[in-house]
Amino acid sequence: SWNCHHQHEHAVLAGSEMLRYSSTHRVAREGQGTWQYLRDKCKGVRSKLVKFDDQALCRISSSATRKQLVKFCRSVQMLLSEIEFDWLRQWYVQGRTHADCHPYWHQPIKILLQTYRELESFSVTIVDMLKKSAKTSVPAISEDLFDVMIEAIEERNKVRLQWHERYRDTIFSSLDVGMRPMDCPVEMTEDLDNLRRRLRKWRASSSLLQAKGGGRNGDVNSEAVESSSCQQGKRKRGDEGDAGKGRKPSKKLGGGGELTKKEQ
Repeated sequence: SWNCHHQHEHAVLAGSEMLRYSSTHRVAREGQGTWQYLRDKCKGVRSKLVKFDDQALCRISSSATRKQLVKFCRSVQMLLSEIEFDWLRQWYVQGRTHADCHPYWHQPIKILLQTYRELESFSVTIVDMLKKSAKTSVPAISEDLFDVMIEAIEERNKVRLQWHERYRDTIFSSLDVGMRPMDCPVEMTEDLDNLRRRLRKWRASSSLLQAKGGGRNGDVNSEAVESSSCQQGKRKRGDEGDAGKGRKPSKKLGGGGELTKKEQ
């Protein structure tokens, strides 16, 4: 059963003579779930992107640094989903009239969009490395990293499909134009399901490759492999710019760009 007193408070103010005033009001949330909480969370994750830039990823070779990368990738994917589904889509689905009535939120939404694009660009870099590991040794890649990305893509695709159905609700056509959902800058695409299947395929190929090569029982110190991986990565991502500068990536994670059109 639902306990009203858990989320609401009731106040009674004694007035003069026979009058008194009462009200029931919702308790304001503090900490997790607020804009201040998410803003600080975004700053924390974005500050660590420099630690895992292209050059840093190429230098990862020990089991300890691979575990750090897995942990960071998990936090990035969780933040991406939180921004998209708990904030951006919730904002844009309410329409232009709602946005015009709340100018205070324009700047926070802009910050969230910039953060989303930076984290998405980083995710594309990781996916490129995962794909490469299916054909050649990439010291930074581990099975745990594959699992984190596969799980995140599966969950994001599931929730996006739910939003797709929500947008198709006939109730929106009966509303005034200003109250209908605005286009969300985050692409609505079902290509994530294709990406999920390819990630599983690359994971199997990478595991087989590592089994043939003896696996990763210790630290990898092959400069030749590291240099080759870095140079290939530079050529492929040369037009993307520095994710830390907040530039819009030239391709999106499962968003119909080069990544989703390449041969499986």
